Amino acid sequence: HTVAITGSSGSGAYASIGTHHPLRANNLKTYKVLNHQHTPEIEQTLRLACTRAGQEPGFSLAFVPVSAPLVRGILATTFVPVADDHDDKSIAKLFEDYYREATFVRVLGSKVQAEVIAVKGSMYVDLSWTLGPPADGLRQLVVTTALDNLVKGGAGQAVQSMNLMFGLPEGQGIDAPAMWP
Repeated sequence: HTVAITGSSGSGAYASIGTHHPLRANNLKTYKVLNHQHTPEIEQTLRLACTRAGQEPGFSLAFVPVSAPLVRGILATTFVPVADDHDDKSIAKLFEDYYREATFVRVLGSKVQAEVIAVKGSMYVDLSWTLGPPADGLRQLVVTTALDNLVKGGAGQAVQSMNLMFGLPEGQGIDAPAMWP
């Protein structure tokens, strides 16, 4: 299950009554619950990640997007049941190993939670997690990610991909720090 809170810049190319800032201010609302157009590509990416990690990609995604009163940014919280033999060290190793080569992913761990303001204006994705106590052979792993969808979105990814295609350093021209604090 994933709940993703997004600012108005993630609302698409066309204005609508629901994306108008005076109506978004001081409001949170769900939309396209369990029926969002990006669900198939999220599932595809997750299946690929499972396969790369040597895991069976058997899962289902329940995706609930939430419209928030901010302009840019996405904060996604995902709930994953894991075997109760996992601990903070094994979860930390999993994320650190997987994202070791990911130039713009900062693995924060379990001590500091990801937040949108810390990545605003940057290509970075911050990732944090919390591991719940064992119960009935499982533990609840809560993974939180934050990104600036304007920079990390299509334009930033295009520059990152172009850099790689031309043999340039991956972060050239897009490695600016966030605008925080």
